[in-house]
Amino acid sequence: MSTTTAVKVPGSLEEITPAWMSAALQETMPGVEVQRVEVIDVIHGACTKIRFGLAGDPRLLWNVAVCEKNLRRYSRMLRTIRRYQTEEKKVRHESKLRRDAG
Repeated sequence: MSTTTAVKVPGSLEEITPAWMSAALQETMPGVEVQRVEVIDVIHGACTKIRFGLAGDPRLLWNVAVCEKNLRRYSRMLRTIRRYQTEEKKVRHESKLRRDAG
């Protein structure tokens, strides 16, 4: 049985910090650490939509690739998957170096 922690929805864009985004993503991406949050686009209307750019954890790129696929942007999806593979390889290499040094 999993336990979830409720994350308070922010009242303004300024409250959406890397720490807040990391906490909000924990249920679906345990251990994720967002290092940077950037507002990419805001679509105002009855239901405002905000698109964010996130940096920090290569797994975020995998989710972006899935979104690109669902939007039928296949070339963007492939670029994102290649970037994911490169970033994930770096993370694995750095993790191995830390294990070997410890």
